[in-house]
Amino acid sequence: MAKKQTDKARYPSKYSPGQFISAAQYICETICEHKARIDGKSLPVKFWEDKEWAKFYKDQISAANKLLKVYSCAAIIEGLNHWKGKKIYSLRAPWLKEIIDEVYKKKDIVAGDGGISMPFSDEFMERILSKPIIAARPMQAKKGIKSTLEDIDGTT
Repeated sequence: MAKKQTDKARYPSKYSPGQFISAAQYICETICEHKARIDGKSLPVKFWEDKEWAKFYKDQISAANKLLKVYSCAAIIEGLNHWKGKKIYSLRAPWLKEIIDEVYKKKDIVAGDGGISMPFSDEFMERILSKPIIAARPMQAKKGIKSTLEDIDGTT
């Protein structure tokens, strides 16, 4: 991680304030947010150092680097933020590539042998930077009719 924005570390970290991270790390932060939301947990600052998240983060970094050989960071992030990609919590999900391809059918968004890697547009970066950093809220168990009526009635 870098304190200054460089060619390699050009994305702002949501979990290490004031730091810039690589594209793979930025993608991993997003996928870890998805997993935390599904598990009903919140991600602490520098969560990748936490024992609970370290292995998952390392696994996802390697998957992110493989995806970055085919797609640009913008394409992967847009695929993960697509309504079909919101429930994906692993970059190795077989249907993730289909979602990215569906979102971006243009050849110029795909990096690799013949494509051109598209950097983040100013509009996209402005949208990302304008969002406040909010930790995932733990999920609350839904109450059944019986427990709701007992709460109203006051009996147990």
